[in-house]
Amino acid sequence: MSAAAAIAVRLQGGLDAADLGERYADWLARIEQMHQDARALPNAAPAFSTLDKPLARATVGLLTSAGAYPHGEVPFDVADPHGDPTVRTIPGDIDVADLRFAHSHYDTTRAEADPNVVLPLDPLRALVAEGVVGAAAARHVGMMGFNPDPRRVATESAPQVVELFRRDAVDVVLLSPG
Repeated sequence: MSAAAAIAVRLQGGLDAADLGERYADWLARIEQMHQDARALPNAAPAFSTLDKPLARATVGLLTSAGAYPHGEVPFDVADPHGDPTVRTIPGDIDVADLRFAHSHYDTTRAEADPNVVLPLDPLRALVAEGVVGAAAARHVGMMGFNPDPRRVATESAPQVVELFRRDAVDVVLLSPG
């Protein structure tokens, strides 16, 4: 079994919502220390759910906040001090060499050298080929994670992402930060 397959099997065992809640609270505290102008917009109840089918029959989509976008598309606005809450659709069959990165809060050099570190398309494809995952989504999503006021992400971007993944019958979305 490949390392990627072993990780997928562990993930299928479920998420510990209490542990995730503690980690989220710790993360919010760090954000408040680093960005005094940041506004927290906590979820009343995080929307974690269990997978109702075997992973080997599930369609998996990727969402990265690493500022990934397809070559030839409009890059994220890294000059805006308020961030860029917009969404870029990434075709499921894109060659990772055709990905570009625009982000104002991390050095994108390593992501540009190997896009799989922030958008693991090739490992996902390998899991599909091994039969561990049923299918990769027809489309994935790139966003720029720096948005100190998350209201536009919550009211505009997130519903757009949810609708895209629902239309594509995605069962699992793997979030990958930048």
